[in-house]
Amino acid sequence: MVALVSSSELAAVLDWPTGADLTELEQPCAAADTIVRSYLDPDKDPHDNHPQDKEAALAVAVQIYSSHKAPGGQMQAVDFQPIMVPHLLGPGLAARVMGLLRPCRKYGGLVVG
Repeated sequence: MVALVSSSELAAVLDWPTGADLTELEQPCAAADTIVRSYLDPDKDPHDNHPQDKEAALAVAVQIYSSHKAPGGQMQAVDFQPIMVPHLLGPGLAARVMGLLRPCRKYGGLVVG
């Protein structure tokens, strides 16, 4: 199973210098892959080829990396004011990428009769 997002893809999005050590990016990429795959239906064709699944994993990886590197754990706007969004890594993180995952999402629920 190929990872949905690689450290080199995340480095390109974060505009890291070419040739930089990417070991710092491996953990956010692995976490993003685990989070996104938990919402995907394993019975559908391999998700490694779906661009929307890869984009969702990339968006999650950027959020995870940003939450660790931002001062005080908060991202800042261009004018250095904190972006006041509570729980960046909470349920809202999955909600932001759910539209991308819709075609391959795993559905299930409780049926009460």
